[in-house]
Amino acid sequence: MAAVLAAAAAVVGVATATAPSASAANVYFKATYRFDADAVFYSSKAHLIMQGDGNLVLYCNDGRYLWDTATDGNPGAYAVFQDNGDLAVYTKENILIWNAAVVSPGAYLRLQDDSNLVIYRDWTHPVWSTRTYGRC
Repeated sequence: MAAVLAAAAAVVGVATATAPSASAANVYFKATYRFDADAVFYSSKAHLIMQGDGNLVLYCNDGRYLWDTATDGNPGAYAVFQDNGDLAVYTKENILIWNAAVVSPGAYLRLQDDSNLVIYRDWTHPVWSTRTYGRC
């Protein structure tokens, strides 16, 4: 039952630190969501993980690599979907080491069932993506 509730929470963007793993067709993240080490979220074809080495990585559910922030070598780093609409990775000392370079307040982040990670400014307008559509 807890896994079902965690999956439902992820779909509506209420992913919480108490439920670090969730699975759904699409997973939505609201602004200010923080991805700490080992947080994993599954869509129907891919999963996003904030690895312990500081790298935010997107994999197919069969284990194939899709995309990453190239921030490995930074244990303790974390990612944040910021309230300005940007996805960013910070060191444990809170130093910015990667960002998507997006400014779109009110945006949301979506791990799609087509294996793409996308920032949308609203329900129909993407402003950034990993460009991994259909690769799983």
